[in-house]
Amino acid sequence: MEPRDEPEAYEGRPFLGNWVMNERAELIGKSLPVMRAGDIGRGVDLLAGRGEVDAGRIRGYARGVKGFWMLLAGALDERLGRMWLDRMPVSWEGALGAPLAGFLFDGMIPGMARHWDLGDFVGAERILRTDPVSWMNELVEAGAGARYRYVGQGEEEYVRELLR
Repeated sequence: MEPRDEPEAYEGRPFLGNWVMNERAELIGKSLPVMRAGDIGRGVDLLAGRGEVDAGRIRGYARGVKGFWMLLAGALDERLGRMWLDRMPVSWEGALGAPLAGFLFDGMIPGMARHWDLGDFVGAERILRTDPVSWMNELVEAGAGARYRYVGQGEEEYVRELLR
């Protein structure tokens, strides 16, 4: 499923992300990342309501800043079991201290960085985290639990682990 107003439509402006939509949401007291997490939650509702789906085995995959939306959705709904977060930025601290950060608008909730960092959400055993990156999409060391692909490695191993 695709949450509302995906940032890929704005690839020509890599350091801004979708700041216009985020600002509009903020002006009416909403947070676009939270609304996107809600969209993922509605997708979980849809899947869980289908007879052929085991509601206890719903899995999710997200890449880049979308991983934060998936983390929020998983924090709000335990039916979203195992989650594979690929190339998700590691920390808001790195973005806030750097002169440039790609798609920061698509991953920030006003005031949240004063209380939590992305690592506060990632520690759960239901998270498979691969190739963590900075907000400039550069691979970074992310400590225990992070997994890194070698050149040419496929994704089959991770898909099997996600579905386990």
